[in-house]
Amino acid sequence: MSNPREEKEKNIHAGHRARLRKQFAGHGLEGFTDVQAIELLLSFAIPRRDTNPLAHRLLNRFRSFRGVLEAELADLQKVEGIGPESALLLRLVTELNIRYLRARISPGVQLRTGDEICDYVRDLFRYRTVEEVYLLCLNPEGRVIDRLLLNAGSVAEVGLSLREIVQLALQNNAAAVVLTHNHLTELALPSHADIETTRRLYRALALIGVELLDHVIVAEDDCVSLRDSGWFKDF
Repeated sequence: MSNPREEKEKNIHAGHRARLRKQFAGHGLEGFTDVQAIELLLSFAIPRRDTNPLAHRLLNRFRSFRGVLEAELADLQKVEGIGPESALLLRLVTELNIRYLRARISPGVQLRTGDEICDYVRDLFRYRTVEEVYLLCLNPEGRVIDRLLLNAGSVAEVGLSLREIVQLALQNNAAAVVLTHNHLTELALPSHADIETTRRLYRALALIGVELLDHVIVAEDDCVSLRDSGWFKDF
């Protein structure tokens, strides 16, 4: 025999989930708290249980909405009530967002200034937990022909091969290239290795008639153009 109290609670939770979904269908996440957004997401993996306490536990454990979505699968499952399906759903949201943001960065965009380059590459490094280095190949009008992941790791750790970059520039028939990488700190200040690598690359590319248009560093919401910062004057 079913418990009347349990049945009442199920109906209340079902009605709450329905209201959250209706609100999202009409207005997106506008007006949602972080708890409600996570609660709604978890309801698709846990359809017959109140997910509000789970959302609170996740935010308490990882301290922020971003922290929840960037948490590792194993760490998510350490939270009481979060099983493999729920953890996978949370990770899937982040990975889908990364793919979506990178899909927005399409070839053909014209890049002329450090600000334009920063706006273009910022989404490349969203949610990254390792440093990555990219090369953007540009045509004579400054439009992006291709973007190439050179390696994962800092410029110093990667040990960028100038020969490889020169070959890639030639293979893509690039008139100019942009080097860009991320820092995992909150500041995008160039290191000595960043500046020295840029100097050597600038000179190597000049020998084949390809311009190093810029080297841009991204960190969180910070972005630094080495050209706009005056470093290229010394090259």
